[in-house]
Amino acid sequence: MPACRQFLNLSAVIVASLVAASAWASPLDSYESRRFGACKHACNSRTGVVSLPDGSVIGTTYRGGKDGLGVVYSIGSDRKTLTVLHEFASEEGYRPGGLVLASDGMLYGVLAPEPGCGGGIFRMAIDGSRYEQLHTFRCDEGRPTIEAVPIEGPDGAIYATPQVNNGRRGCGTVVKMTKNGKVTVLHEFNGNSDGCLPNVGLAAASTGDLYGTTSFGGAFGQGTLYRISRSGDYELLRSFGIDDGETKAAYPHAPLTERGGMLYGMLNSGSAHGLGTVFKVDYDGQNYEEVHPFSAEGADSRTQLLLARDGSLYGTTLNGGTRSEGNLFSISPTDVFSKLHSFGVRKDGRKPWGALVQLPDGTLAGTTELGGGGVGYGSRAVYWYTPTP
Repeated sequence: MPACRQFLNLSAVIVASLVAASAWASPLDSYESRRFGACKHACNSRTGVVSLPDGSVIGTTYRGGKDGLGVVYSIGSDRKTLTVLHEFASEEGYRPGGLVLASDGMLYGVLAPEPGCGGGIFRMAIDGSRYEQLHTFRCDEGRPTIEAVPIEGPDGAIYATPQVNNGRRGCGTVVKMTKNGKVTVLHEFNGNSDGCLPNVGLAAASTGDLYGTTSFGGAFGQGTLYRISRSGDYELLRSFGIDDGETKAAYPHAPLTERGGMLYGMLNSGSAHGLGTVFKVDYDGQNYEEVHPFSAEGADSRTQLLLARDGSLYGTTLNGGTRSEGNLFSISPTDVFSKLHSFGVRKDGRKPWGALVQLPDGTLAGTTELGGGGVGYGSRAVYWYTPTP
């Protein structure tokens, strides 16, 4: 692998901007972004970043780099110094999805093929060294996408949800990988009976089980919520549907988040305004409750809600807001919804795909797929948001 490239002259690579928080936010809140200004280095991402103990962050892009297939990058705790840790080469043939920082101190990520079968799981050190592809997916195991984010289970294994495979229905799988690269298919989705297209990741609950959603399939063909054990015991807990008398909403496109004995998630269609809703259910998929129906303040969420240290949940929407470029919002410990920031200022970033993380100092960090400013839509941006104490 070529040596890491550090860009100390940032004028051509990152444009610094301190953007005032929107009128929705408290004056004590602050929002700051760093835009990637040169696509030849790194641009476009649909996944968030991982946080390191020193306050720096590491993420991926699916474009940029020497062969245009994306990079793994880091931004230092100064929020200015960008380092390209790994450039994906044409001989590798894949683009990176999301990352997880595992308990062994290594980064694990998925690789997405374009198009067809393949893809895989890779591992590397946080300084960019020791990169290796641990597994290449067979067609029957599934094909990850650039939105996919793996997780580490309580057993130390890596779990992922490739969305398409060449099995019975081509609806995707749940896979488990040991740290030495041994992959087991835990479940193959087959359509209406148990769901189809298992979204972008799983959630490991305190019960020891894994929970996930599918975007389609189920009784109404509009998505499901499921539970799966680490040994592969699968249980369909709920089917979503606009015509379902209880949920009246459908199409989940984000992983679940556990808080206070409940699982929180988001649906992208239906509910009171037709734009989806934030919901919560218990561990058995019962006691469904609508937390907040989306309206003009935002719609189409693709990111997992972050449970922050203040007990609030934080998330984003791709659309809506004052500029129709997405919003940042919070849900208090008592389920009160608040709008915090509207994306789309010239150097602000647009379309916040990546899930938020909380840094050691309490700041939240996330990503936008598009950078904003310049010619067209720009390349992408990493942003930091400081909530009111």
